Amino acid sequence: MSILPPALPPGPSARALRLRECPLQPPAADWYERDARLDPQHPARVFLRALYDLDPAPWFAVYSGRGSAASPPCRLLAAVLYELHVGQRSPAPWFRHARESDPLRWLWGGPTPSRTAWYDFRDRLADSVLPLVQGLVRHAIAAGFTPAHRAASAGTLVAANASRHHLQSQQTLAQHLDQLDQATAAAAAPTPRPGWRAPTATGRHQQLQRYRQAQETMDARQQRHGRKHAGKRTAVEKLRVSVGAPQAAVGRDKEKVYRPLYNVQLRADLEAPFILA
Repeated sequence: MSILPPALPPGPSARALRLRECPLQPPAADWYERDARLDPQHPARVFLRALYDLDPAPWFAVYSGRGSAASPPCRLLAAVLYELHVGQRSPAPWFRHARESDPLRWLWGGPTPSRTAWYDFRDRLADSVLPLVQGLVRHAIAAGFTPAHRAASAGTLVAANASRHHLQSQQTLAQHLDQLDQATAAAAAPTPRPGWRAPTATGRHQQLQRYRQAQETMDARQQRHGRKHAGKRTAVEKLRVSVGAPQAAVGRDKEKVYRPLYNVQLRADLEAPFILA
């Protein structure tokens, strides 16, 4: 199989998009060693082959074509799919494994993207997930894998990428938000710095945005809580929100652990082992 990334889709956006060279051509000698060690049916190979069969337009469309050259999205997406396959859902371990893991180093085949590049890619990918799934379903129908006529809906709880040990009440959230407002507005952040506050101006600005989202979530939850029957209400002080994942609901998972959760809805094909949506 060729190790070159897939061709760009036609159109002006493709002509404006600049990609970094990846993998290196010709690849470094250690790439061939990893290739020889990797099983022919290894999931990393399976994911890359699958992406080569799909229309690349959805994941190229999320790039504006401005700024510095982008890391090839096909390689990044294949690496992310492999990391999700082994249970890693956060960009921090993706970045670390891209330096240490043979499958990811084989997939990447060149200089490792920065930690920020992995986070940026995760955020960009959100808008292209639905078109990618639709393309995969069309490909499966065309290949005769499934007629996609019947499906069943099911939900499953997935832990958010946020700490369960730092859930915040309305009082703590308001105090931190006020301190962040002051630290962000000041020319120099006040000292001493508490451990929860970001050390840099950029970090504090990003943190402030997350805290504002968390405050909006808290306000909405308090409004819903206030509409409940009096016999079903708990103390307002017990309501908690996660700053790391403000949209996540807080509850008990399948192992009875109280943490931020997402309820993922799946549409499972009844004709084949396939997820349609």
